[in-house]
Amino acid sequence: MIEKFTLDRILAGVLGCLLCIQIFLLLFYNLRDTRTLINADAASAIYHFMEVIDNGTLNLPDWNHTTTLELDSAFLFAVPLYYVTHDMFLAMGLANGIFILLYFWVIYRIMKLNDISLRWIFSVLILTFTPWAVGMLDYFNMMFYQASQYTVKTLVPLVLILLVFQIMKFDFKDRKERGEFIATLVTYTILLYSTSLSTGIYTIVCGIFPIIMGVMYTGICNKFTRPKWIRLSCLLLYSGGIFLIGFMKYKELYPSTSKYNLNITLAAEFWKNLCANVVGFFQVLGALPSMNVSGMSMQGIVLCVKFIFCIVLLACILSGTRKLNFTQKQDLLNNLLTYICLVNLFIVTIYDTRYGSDVMQYRYYIIMIIPLLILCGYRCEFYFKKMHKYQHGAFCCGFLAFLLVIIVGNNRTVLGSLHNNDYAVTICDYLDTLDVESVIFIDDQDTTALCRGIDHSKKYGCFSSAEQQLQTQICTYQASNQGAFYGDKNVLAVVDGVNLEDVLPEEIARQYTLIGAVKWFNIYYCDHMLIP
Repeated sequence: MIEKFTLDRILAGVLGCLLCIQIFLLLFYNLRDTRTLINADAASAIYHFMEVIDNGTLNLPDWNHTTTLELDSAFLFAVPLYYVTHDMFLAMGLANGIFILLYFWVIYRIMKLNDISLRWIFSVLILTFTPWAVGMLDYFNMMFYQASQYTVKTLVPLVLILLVFQIMKFDFKDRKERGEFIATLVTYTILLYSTSLSTGIYTIVCGIFPIIMGVMYTGICNKFTRPKWIRLSCLLLYSGGIFLIGFMKYKELYPSTSKYNLNITLAAEFWKNLCANVVGFFQVLGALPSMNVSGMSMQGIVLCVKFIFCIVLLACILSGTRKLNFTQKQDLLNNLLTYICLVNLFIVTIYDTRYGSDVMQYRYYIIMIIPLLILCGYRCEFYFKKMHKYQHGAFCCGFLAFLLVIIVGNNRTVLGSLHNNDYAVTICDYLDTLDVESVIFIDDQDTTALCRGIDHSKKYGCFSSAEQQLQTQICTYQASNQGAFYGDKNVLAVVDGVNLEDVLPEEIARQYTLIGAVKWFNIYYCDHMLIP
C-alpha cells in the first residue's frame, strides 16, 4: 500500500512538471513575436477585428464575411485587451493565455468531480495542451494560437458538462459550491452567447445536443430524482434560450452571412467520403504526414506513436459505446463524452466534408477531441485500478515514455516552424519606409492576406493578371475589388523575373516606376491609382 502510494505521488509529481513545461511552452509561443508564424486565416481574422475596433461596431458595412463572424475565438478577450496593450498580437497571446487557464480549470474540475486521480487529470491536460499538428487549420492554430477559431466552440460543451456535474454533486447550501456554480454559469453564458452570435447552429448541434441526449438517456436509465430532473431541465432550457437569443441576433444583423453548404454524401461518393473521414481522424492529431517521412527518423517515430494513440482513442469510443447498454446502471460522464464523439462521427459520415477534395476538412473533429481525451483518461483510470500492483511500474514507465515522445515531438515541430512566414514581416517593414497609401500584390493572395493582418497602416489588395482585375477576398470589404478603394499613392509588388507589361495593360504599366526590391518582389511606384 505504501509502495503504491509512493508510486502514485511520484508519477503525479512528474506529470505535474511535464504539464507545467507544456503550459510554459504554449505561453512562450503566444507571447513571442507571433507575426513570424502568422497564417492567412489568422491574418484575415486580425484584419477583420482591427476594422471592428476602428469602426466601433461588429456590423461592418459592405463586409465579405466567412462562415463565422469570428467573435467565438481569441478575439472574445483580445479585443478588450487591445485597448490596454494597443497591440493586437500581444492581446491575442494574452487572450489565449486566458483560454488555457479556462481549459485547465474546466477539465480539472470535471475529472475531480468524478474522483479521477491526479495522474490522469494531469495526463489529459498535457495531451490537451500539446500542439498535435501545426498549420492554418490544424489543432494548435485552431485551439491555442493566434486567432484560435475553435477554442470557444470546443470549450462550450465542456463547461456544460461541468455544470451538469455541479448540479448532480453540489450542495447548494454550501456558499463555496454555490459560488463556483454561479461563476461557471456566467462563463457558460458568455461563451454560448458569443458562439451562437458568431457561428450560428454549429456548437449547439455538435456540442450541446449530444450532451442533452446523454443527460436524458442516463436520467431515464438511472431514474434521477425529481429535484435533479428539475435542475437539469432548467439548465438545458436555459442553454436553449441563450442559444436562441444569440442566434436570432445573428440572423437579424447578418441575414446573408451564413454560408453553411454541407451536403448529404452522395451514394456514389459514400465510401470515398468514409475513407477520407478515417484518414482525417488521424490527420487532426498529426499522425499522418502530408509528405514523405523516413520511418526511422525522429519525426517518423513520433508519427508512429501518434498513430498508435489514435487507435487507442478509437478503442475508447468503442469501450464507451459498449457501456451504453440499457440493462446496466449508466455512467453519466462516460455517456456525455461518448455521445459527443458518436454524434460528431455521425455528422462527418453523413455529410460530405471534403468540398470536392480527396481529403476531408479534419478540423471538424476538433470539437470532439478534448472530450475524447477525457474519456481516454477516464477509461485508463478504470483499467489501471484493475492491474496487478507489479504491472503498475512497467505501465507507468511506458506511459511516461509515450508522453515524452509526444511532448518533444510535437513541440519540436512548432519550434521548427516559428519563422515560416517571417518574410511577410520583412516585406511590411520595408513597405513601412515608403510614403504610400496602398500596396497591390500581383497574383499572390496569400502574401496579400499576411501583410494585411500584420500592417494595418496601409490597404493591401491582390490583382489577378488572368482576370485583369482586383480580387475580393473573404474577410475584406466588397469594395476592395475597385481601385478607388485604395487611394492614390500606391506600389505594386511583382515577383522578380516577371515583367510588369506582361501582367498589366501597357498604358498602365509604363506609368509605374521601379523604386526598389524586397525579398523576391520588385516594387513599382505611382502617385495615383491607375487600376480600375
